[in-house]
Amino acid sequence: MSRNIPQDIRKIKEELKALKSFQELPAGQLATRAATATWQGVIDKTNPIGVYSILAAFEMTFVRTDGIRKPPLVDFAFLISPQIPNRRNYLRGNIVATGVNSVTYRITIANLVWWPYDTSTGTITIDGAAYSSVPGALSIERVFS
Repeated sequence: MSRNIPQDIRKIKEELKALKSFQELPAGQLATRAATATWQGVIDKTNPIGVYSILAAFEMTFVRTDGIRKPPLVDFAFLISPQIPNRRNYLRGNIVATGVNSVTYRITIANLVWWPYDTSTGTITIDGAAYSSVPGALSIERVFS
């Protein structure tokens, strides 16, 4: 059995070239503009979801509006005001559901945080954005598990 070495080398070079051209897709390339939504309300430290778990939970849902019934590729971002100190330890965000034309992202605030209020209640604002390659609408709601 004879091998065609030049042909094998050409095939390997083409595969290597294809692998080199693969790049991760940054959020900036997904859309020309983001779908945005805002939630504002009162957080009460004396009324958490769980004593040792979650102070508050929110869901951002991006629903595509182009009529195609497939979950969209979407990247979520959010900003909470006033800002939470040591955000990494007190905030969590992750995708929790996909629908036939939507994706839902949950934000949880740990019950251990209370900023910067001297009382047990305070108003916060969540500004959310969804970056996608397809048109859509974003909504934010407060949820409890």
